[in-house]
Amino acid sequence: MQNLSDPFDVCVVGLGYVGLTLATALASAGLRVAGSERSQDVVDLIASGQSPFHEFGLDEAIQAVVSRGKLVPFSLEDGTPVADSYVITVGTPVKNGSVYLEDLKSAVSAVADVMPDGALTVLRSTVRVGTTRTIAEPILKDSGKKYAVAMAPERTIEGKALAELSSLPQIVGGIDENSTQLASELFARLGVEIVPVHSAEAAELAKLASNTFRDVSFAFANELAYFADQSGVDVYDVVRACNYGYDRMNVALPGPVAGPCLEKDAYILSNSADVLGVEVPLAMQGRKTNEFIVSHVVNSLLPDMNSHTPKVSILGLAFKGRPATSDTRGSLAGDFAQAMKSKYSVTDVAGWDPLVSVTDAQKMGIHFDELDEALKSDVVLIQTNHRFFSSEEFYSALERNEQPGRVFVDLWNQLDAERITSMGNRLIPLGRKIIDVKDALV
Repeated sequence: MQNLSDPFDVCVVGLGYVGLTLATALASAGLRVAGSERSQDVVDLIASGQSPFHEFGLDEAIQAVVSRGKLVPFSLEDGTPVADSYVITVGTPVKNGSVYLEDLKSAVSAVADVMPDGALTVLRSTVRVGTTRTIAEPILKDSGKKYAVAMAPERTIEGKALAELSSLPQIVGGIDENSTQLASELFARLGVEIVPVHSAEAAELAKLASNTFRDVSFAFANELAYFADQSGVDVYDVVRACNYGYDRMNVALPGPVAGPCLEKDAYILSNSADVLGVEVPLAMQGRKTNEFIVSHVVNSLLPDMNSHTPKVSILGLAFKGRPATSDTRGSLAGDFAQAMKSKYSVTDVAGWDPLVSVTDAQKMGIHFDELDEALKSDVVLIQTNHRFFSSEEFYSALERNEQPGRVFVDLWNQLDAERITSMGNRLIPLGRKIIDVKDALV
C-alpha cells in the first residue's frame, strides 16, 4: 500500500455510492486517487478490486484502477492521506427535520489537519445552503494554511453513475474565483462540461433545486393517482392523453418516490429556508404527498382479509428498480412492511429482491424469502419497477407456484393483467381500475 505521506492528486473522503464511483472515475481518468473510508470491510473489498454494492460496470472499473495503483483505499485508522485536492462525500442525513452535518464537520477537520498549503477542498455531499462558507471554510481557515473550498454537487443516478460521471455537466461554485477555478479544473478531468456558478451557495441550492423539482413533479403524478383510485379514472390513460403530441406537457407516471436523495432534499431545502426565516411550502407539500403513498396503498388498495390471517409479501425491496440498485437507503419497503403488519395483524412480512441482501431486508423488518416462497402469499405487493417483474422468468415462477385467489398490488403498472387473472388472481394497480378474474372474462 502507498505511504500516507506520498501526496495523491486527490483524496475522496467517504467511499459510499457517491464517493466510490467518483474516486473510480477520477482514477480512470489518470489521477492518483486515495479513498478514506470508516468501514474496514469496505476498504478491504475495494483493495481486492470489488465494489461493496451493485453498480453497473463498477467492479470491472475498480479492478482496473486498483491493479494499476491509481486508486488506494485507506481506513480512518490509517489516517487521512495527503493530497493536492480533497472531495468530501460523507452522508448528510436528515434528523428531526434538520440536516445532520457532524460527520461532514469531522471530515473537513481531518482534511484541515493534513492538507498541504493551498489545497482544494470540495464538498459533494448534499448540504444546507451556506454550509460551504459558514461551516467548512472556518474549519479550514483555523488550520492557518492557505486553502480553496468549493461546492460541486453530485447529481448522478444509481445504476448509471459511471456513465453519467463522464457525461453530465458538472456544476461548480466556490467561495471565491480561485476556488471555483481549481474545482473546475479538477472535475474537467472527467471530460465533462463545467457549469460554473457565482457562489458556493448557488451550487448548494442547485443540488437541492434539482432533486426537489423532481420530487414535486412525481408528487403531482401521485396526487393524480390517488384521485384516480377514488374516482375510477385510469391515470395512465390521462397521462398518455396529456403528453401525446403536446410539447408543453411532460406529466410523470406515479409510483413510490424514495431513496437517499429524494426522501431528504426537500427537507434540507426547508431547513435552509428556516435559517433565513422563510418558507418553501410547495417543496414540503410535494414531499408529504409522496410520503402519503404508504397510507394510500394500505387504506385504499390493499384488500381486507377478514376471514383469515393472510400471508403477505413485498417484491422489490430497494428504493427503486430502474436502473437497478441494491441500495435500500430511503426505501419505502420497510414502511410498507410495518403498515401491512398493522393492517393484517401479522408479525412477519416476507420479501424478495433480485439484488438486495438478506441482511438489508432484515434491517427493514422484512423476512427475506426465496422468490418461490414469497409468491405463496395471499397478498403480494410489487414495490419497485425492476425489469425482472415483467420478465418471462418472473411469470415462470408464478406458474410454478400457481395459487388461485392471490391479490397482486402493482405500484408500477408492469404486471400483465391477462396473465395474472388467467391464474385466478386479482390485480390492483395504483391509479387504475382493479382487475379481477371476472373482469378478464368480460
